[in-house]
Amino acid sequence: MQGKIYRAVGIETQRGCPYTCTFCNSPSNNVIYKNEVNKIFHRKKSIKRVKAELDFLQSLKIKRDSPNVLNYLAYGWIERDIRIDESFVMLKDAYNANPDSHYILDSLAWAYFKKKDFVKAAELMEEVIDMVPGEAISLDHLGDIYFAINRKREAAYYWKQARDLATPEDKIIESIEIKLRKYNAS
Repeated sequence: MQGKIYRAVGIETQRGCPYTCTFCNSPSNNVIYKNEVNKIFHRKKSIKRVKAELDFLQSLKIKRDSPNVLNYLAYGWIERDIRIDESFVMLKDAYNANPDSHYILDSLAWAYFKKKDFVKAAELMEEVIDMVPGEAISLDHLGDIYFAINRKREAAYYWKQARDLATPEDKIIESIEIKLRKYNAS
């Protein structure tokens, strides 16, 4: 390295193998995950997604104020419950740069949800639904937000709408079905 200091990015590559080989970079995840949810740990992020995230991070170095890049990267982190505060700032910047984007507004509302500001999350997500009433993922998010603030009947209503409008590419139908069954609202 010739005396130079390099910044490193930690990337999880362990796939959830049931063995605990000494060369594995993270065998303790299996133990932690087994104790918490009684299942084997599996990486949620593919190598393709890791590369995409690195590309987005590189894009931000070139152009820090790109609202779509800020949104994509921050939403991905929020979905994985990591870097919530940093994501929140990025989404506010993205929204200020492009307040007409329902994608960015949805992400910002979801960030408020993750920060447990359910009232603000509901307010923003309702705006998203006004902008794009048939957006299945946003309808699902609004259902989750309503459920968190004890508006369970409305939550079920929006989950059903989301389920009915979702396409397989949205990858939310199964999780919505689980929510509806769990809360006896199918």
